Amino acid sequence: MILISLADVDYALGLIEEISRTYPGILVAATHGVNQPELILSAVRAGAAEYLGPPYEAQHLERVLEQRQDLHLPDLKAKGRLVAFLPAGGGSGASTTALHVAAAVSRQGGKKLLLVDWDFHCGAAAFRLRLKPEFGLADALERAGAMDEFWGQLVCSWKGIDVLPPGSPERLANEDLGRLPALLASARRSYEWILCDLPPAVQGCELMLNEAETVCLVCTPDVVALHLARRRLEGLRRQGIPDGNLRLVVNRAGDALFSPDEIRKLVGIPVAWSLPSDYRAVQSAALEGRLVAEGCELGRGYQRIARELAAPGEPAPKRLQSAWRPIPKFSEVPTS
Repeated sequence: MILISLADVDYALGLIEEISRTYPGILVAATHGVNQPELILSAVRAGAAEYLGPPYEAQHLERVLEQRQDLHLPDLKAKGRLVAFLPAGGGSGASTTALHVAAAVSRQGGKKLLLVDWDFHCGAAAFRLRLKPEFGLADALERAGAMDEFWGQLVCSWKGIDVLPPGSPERLANEDLGRLPALLASARRSYEWILCDLPPAVQGCELMLNEAETVCLVCTPDVVALHLARRRLEGLRRQGIPDGNLRLVVNRAGDALFSPDEIRKLVGIPVAWSLPSDYRAVQSAALEGRLVAEGCELGRGYQRIARELAAPGEPAPKRLQSAWRPIPKFSEVPTS
């Protein structure tokens, strides 16, 4: 239960309405220093489940909670597995990897899977699959509290994969980003797997990284990219994400001048997966609106990542410190 003071009536009523809509599993109670019928009625109409006025009896709230234990509330337990793909820098191939691994996971036993294209700077998934989305991330955030019922209407489906495209960045107002926890909780109730393609600029995406059971850091084997991967790794560690949740994916490994052990020393974590360089296969697939063939060496590499991600393993390590980070205003998120 959340208690909201009605000292500032207009602000409080708006807040009650917002919380009631966005977080339907939370009971909101209004409180004030006077017991005015009009005020109580306004709070109830805004979505408050209870009103607490003088003499402020805590026992009353206890009774309210006991009486409401048998109400039908949404199943708030997160079930879906969340994997984030994070590029060390632009051009690392993280989006291509996320898309192909999503398809490979989906094929394994018909998993119900959502691919969240959070890269609102580029958003290439819909283009690569020749999708024509009508809605995007901003639309989902607007309906975060009731998304359990809306996923089928807002996503684009492609051969068993549901894709949530980023949409226009101009629509992602700063108050929308505050609804991301409710949206993520709904996705994890509705899907067995959520794969998230993140942009190089992670401001505003911290929750995805903190909640992910696996963060796939994707880089290429050239010196600059490995340097950027090391810097990215240091930032993830400062954010409290343990090394046990991190996997280094080296894309275009056939062009590498360094051995896997040298890459481990340069970046700071071992190479989990290496993908061969096959520019022709990737470009041909993109031109034809399809994925890289499963039977080629690169396609088998994506399938290996999917198999090993899906394999049962040890529980994800606990965070090294508090995972909470304030969500910035969208105007503060870099666009390049």
